Amino acid sequence: MLFDQKKINLLILISFIFSCCLSLYYLNKFDHYSEYKNNNHPMIKIAVRNHWYEAQAILDDVKIGKKFWESGEKNPDSFLPQKILALYYLIINKDLNENEIVKVNNGKGYYLIIKAFLYYFIIYLLSKKLSLIFCKKKIFFTVLFLSLLPDIFQYHSSFWNESLFFSIQLLFIYLILGFPKLFLHNVLIGLAVGLMMSVSDEYFIYIFFLTVIYLIIFKSQFLKPFLGLVLGYSLILLVIFMSNSLKGRPDKVVSYGIKSAIYIYLVPKIVSEKNDINITSSITKLKNKSIIWAKKNNINYVDDKKLLLKIENINDNEKYLNYIFKESLFIIIKSPLITFKEVLRKSMHTVTLNPFYINYFYKYNGKGEFLKTDTHRKLIPVRIIYSIIIYSIILIGFLKFFKKKNTYLNTFLTISIFYVIISLGWMGNSRYFVPGLIFMSPFFGNFFNSKN
Repeated sequence: MLFDQKKINLLILISFIFSCCLSLYYLNKFDHYSEYKNNNHPMIKIAVRNHWYEAQAILDDVKIGKKFWESGEKNPDSFLPQKILALYYLIINKDLNENEIVKVNNGKGYYLIIKAFLYYFIIYLLSKKLSLIFCKKKIFFTVLFLSLLPDIFQYHSSFWNESLFFSIQLLFIYLILGFPKLFLHNVLIGLAVGLMMSVSDEYFIYIFFLTVIYLIIFKSQFLKPFLGLVLGYSLILLVIFMSNSLKGRPDKVVSYGIKSAIYIYLVPKIVSEKNDINITSSITKLKNKSIIWAKKNNINYVDDKKLLLKIENINDNEKYLNYIFKESLFIIIKSPLITFKEVLRKSMHTVTLNPFYINYFYKYNGKGEFLKTDTHRKLIPVRIIYSIIIYSIILIGFLKFFKKKNTYLNTFLTISIFYVIISLGWMGNSRYFVPGLIFMSPFFGNFFNSKN
């Protein structure tokens, strides 16, 4: 079979059309008030709902005369997604919510199509640039992986931030390919890294891993491209800092969630294992300790039903988050073996692929409900076999890289994949590992390339 740019372009176009059709199918099926459970839109709940309400808060503030960059909640989960969502709804002049409930038939379909178009357009640009490095056959299968692998493809028909993040991630890869030394070009790369961080705070320290990559690749000529990278990244941090300062946020750059994530997802299990108690007792133990700390520091809380105390005063909440972050580190340091075993267990779960995530996210009212079903149990062996097949292809493609003169690219991709595992593997959620698949795409394409 002859592979050329026309076939690659056709693949991208067909994938985009499939994505649009799937988005419209889901909206036709779920974007109805009759499908709501506990007043939750089937497609917009949990963390997605937070971004939706944050975007509505921006709209409400703009309507009363506030400037766009100082509008919205003081403690959003991330910086960029809700602003893009709010900007879209400002342009089409519609509201996202009505009476604290997500509205239906209010332009969601066009929003999903625009997101998908951005993603596939960047894939097109990337395919053109890859032609300077790889043969068309390898590019075709790399594009096939990026365009239609279910684990990636499913997010274009959702309101999760992943689809937006993938687009910025691909733009970053497009810019860094060839590892240019020009100062201004590296400023652009730094801007892309900053935008990745503005969507997902977990990439806040990715810049340090990139520094290692730059040292390996540029060696004695490291300084100029590195300064460009840092400048571009710093410009995004400056925008975030200024916007959060206008809102009066004590924490000026990263979202509050990054301080509480370890405490929520990792610490209860460590305390449970160390004290030989169940998770419920572990959570109670941690919560009681937090209550004692809050009373000692004269901090009022309005709800203690969950692990995290609900503290309305923003400055007191910042103190509380600093406390649980330090407490998390203290518990981890005191239990290194238990921590290692738990991180390893959760990392294995994280890297197990889940091409069914979005479909069942819509069908069930929360992860807890789905985990109790027979469907979940039956899909586990399917997911494991599917993961083994995909990773085997990627591994062989990775090994074949050593026969080629792509040492720098191999280094960049490998370190980036490890960063995804290290920074998010302990969360135990396969959704967080999908950016790692983006970095793996050239290895997948290389599996089908028989030429050296």
